Amino acid sequence: MMDAVGADAPFPNLRGGDSVLVIGGTGMLAPAVGDLLAAGLRVVLVSRRASGFAAAQHPLLVAVDADWADPGFAAKAMAAIDPDALRVVILWVHSAYRDSVSTALHSALPQNVRFVRLWGSGGGDPHRAAVTAAPLPGRKVGEVFLGSLSDGCGGNRWLSHREISDGTLAALRSEASRTVIGNLRAGSGL
Repeated sequence: MMDAVGADAPFPNLRGGDSVLVIGGTGMLAPAVGDLLAAGLRVVLVSRRASGFAAAQHPLLVAVDADWADPGFAAKAMAAIDPDALRVVILWVHSAYRDSVSTALHSALPQNVRFVRLWGSGGGDPHRAAVTAAPLPGRKVGEVFLGSLSDGCGGNRWLSHREISDGTLAALRSEASRTVIGNLRAGSGL
């Protein structure tokens, strides 16, 4: 298990005034959103219930209510950001919509904006899902693979929201192309 680092560690490639677009950040990425805000970064949070998010009134947070299934999803996200200040997009999007959301944002955003995509292992091999996902040519992409941890009783447990957020922020800090949080199933290719 990794140590909780939250907002205490700096983001070497981000500074105050920079923006981070977080797609799907009101659940397991909620601690990461809070840490980004605490670090003085502007966060554009896009999810179905973004305006009901606990930090929705934070002066550095822009909450956008939008559903992945909405054909206007990317346009709603784009309307809320300043493309010149945007540095990173963190994507936690379920498989049915992942490619359409990723490619729409990829097409609309400047090439210097880094993408960090999260891949869950609950539905199978996250490595295979990442390999078969729509490519984002010419873009710097970090892939974060979510596994499980020992429950101490001979079984496994899912990662906590804090563990997922810490791993995602560690990937963001390191600019790693691949980050594995927890243990992946045998045969995952990682």
